[in-house]
Amino acid sequence: MSQDSYWVLLSRSQRGLTVCLVTLALLASEKVFAQTAKPSTTGPS
Repeated sequence: MSQDSYWVLLSRSQRGLTVCLVTLALLASEKVFAQTAKPSTTGPS
């Protein structure tokens, strides 16, 4: 395996990891927003 293809593979995996992290961050923020937007059912009425 040449060094060039190694760096290409590394940059691809880094890009994939970045996409994954961004997706997780978006999902987490949506979850938090959904929880804060809805009135809590466990609180006193």
